Amino acid sequence: MSPPQQSDIKQVNLIKGIVFDAAGEPLPGASVWEKKSPKTATATDLNGVFTLPTKGRKSVTLEISYIGMKRAEVTWRGGELSIMLEDDTNVLQDVVVTGYQVIDKRASTSAITSIKAEDILRPDAISIDQMLEGQVPDLMFMSNSGETGVAPKIRIRGTSSIIGNREPLWVVDGIVVQDPVPISAEDLNDPDYVNRIGNAIAGLNPQDIERLDILKDASATALYGTKAANGVIVITTKRGREGKPQIRYNNTFTWKIRPRYSDKSVDVMNSKERIQLSRELWNDNYVYNANSSMVGYEGLMMRLFNKEITQEQFNSELAYVETVNTDWFNLLTHDSFSQQHNASVSGGGERGVYYASLGFMDNDDVIKGTTNRRYSAMVNLDINFAPWLSAAFGVTGNVNERQYNQESINPVDYAYSASRAIPAFNADGSPYYYSKLQRYSYGHNYNILNELENSYNKQKQSTVSLNANLRFRFTDWLSANAIFSYTTSSTDMHSYWGDRTWYAAELRDSEYGMPPSAESVMPQGGELTFNNTRNSSWTGRLQLDANRYLGENEIHNISGGIGFEASSNTYDGYNRIDRGYFPDRGMTFVSGINLDNYPNYKAWISNNVPTLSNNKANVISAYATA
Repeated sequence: MSPPQQSDIKQVNLIKGIVFDAAGEPLPGASVWEKKSPKTATATDLNGVFTLPTKGRKSVTLEISYIGMKRAEVTWRGGELSIMLEDDTNVLQDVVVTGYQVIDKRASTSAITSIKAEDILRPDAISIDQMLEGQVPDLMFMSNSGETGVAPKIRIRGTSSIIGNREPLWVVDGIVVQDPVPISAEDLNDPDYVNRIGNAIAGLNPQDIERLDILKDASATALYGTKAANGVIVITTKRGREGKPQIRYNNTFTWKIRPRYSDKSVDVMNSKERIQLSRELWNDNYVYNANSSMVGYEGLMMRLFNKEITQEQFNSELAYVETVNTDWFNLLTHDSFSQQHNASVSGGGERGVYYASLGFMDNDDVIKGTTNRRYSAMVNLDINFAPWLSAAFGVTGNVNERQYNQESINPVDYAYSASRAIPAFNADGSPYYYSKLQRYSYGHNYNILNELENSYNKQKQSTVSLNANLRFRFTDWLSANAIFSYTTSSTDMHSYWGDRTWYAAELRDSEYGMPPSAESVMPQGGELTFNNTRNSSWTGRLQLDANRYLGENEIHNISGGIGFEASSNTYDGYNRIDRGYFPDRGMTFVSGINLDNYPNYKAWISNNVPTLSNNKANVISAYATA
């Protein structure tokens, strides 16, 4: 018998095969290894082809895995292998993520709801918490404002009486995240409070989120302590996948229609109807509230009785306001256009995988003069150093810029409630002012368009997070990990009232352009409020996990873990209010005022000092589960 040819020897000593999906497409980067010898491993090439040495054996059992596919096991007994991997559509349903562990759902007795982020993404929502509305059983979602960028109230376990705060705890990739600015429990629980600052995950791009697990029962406090008494929402971000680089880009565009008086839901009297109602109230000797603004028919009657105008002037102005029909919705709101863009790339091989993304969001509101922009970036890297050692690294950053109106000015509410008989402009095009009362028996001139033009709230937030996770695999059932995370954020807020506003006139005790009263607490300029908050936090954790199946067909399971964790969270705050500010004069403050002429202003200055705050919380904990 003649010896085999050289080519025949190579064929016998090599296992050759191809890995593909259900559609017949090759799967590059799929991992292939011997079941009894995991160190004998390889990965498929761009065509899904792999080769492995047989070491002279006639039968070899192989295992094949690919992210997003079910793991396969085949036995080679000669010839080429054709291996089809099936989509793993049940990964989300099979496990739950608690932040400390990834456990089999069948072994969990906790009330946990798991959601794929892609199933709840909405083009009209800019943060993941807004997308939870109607998606989780027993989760209550409340939004006190339709204004863009406002954080909603989320209630998982109802009212808390342990720590006062009812907000859930947010956990991102196993790390508890903090709000950018500390907000008191009284404010957060106030049904009228509108959170424009944002919560712990306001800067996180929803496109970078893979899944959410909502922990709703007492098991949450067993893991995280009393701070989780209101439930926990665990967010898992996207990771890379093996294979050639995949570049994805998606965008959403949203067009919002502003309210109109022609809408069926808007039932507002026109000018003629409003004047007729005022005439009937006046004739019935209706007693107006002391703080009522005398405008429209009432204002004309008061001016007539005070002999400020003649009967002819009264008749002329009444005829005008009966037909003015001011369209406040048109003046204060507009049809808005919003857009979101996200680009990501993922890929890798047997030694490591990566995921990186860039996001931009420009969310316009129907209220004129409001802006909300977010810039975000994320890089997640997973590296396999050895069969027993792997690491995961992540960097996340975001910048959020907002501008919105002063809280005491609500343009939409004003458009609903203001009389259409109130003109916005005089016949010559100048702003129309009416007397608005508050602190005194007389009022100062008010025009909402003037207030909006000469006031603002500006806010800028920036956050950077770094995390690293070393994973040690001692056996197939015993593992450990070491985690470290660091986050720093900065929030700057500026609030301004110009000297032309009604607010400034109240403080000045005189109309704009008139000499300030001796009782004034702001003789010149406007008021500027500056608030700065710096937050830094770090977390370190060491954890040992065991998960072993026993018995025939591995029907028994014993799992548990033990760990040690240390964390620190620090808030540094600076707040200051200054008066006499002129932004149009080189951003300067007035000087040279003789304070003796304004005793109230002098007293205010003597008591007006900056406020500094420093809040620090350090926690050391040990835990064990079984």
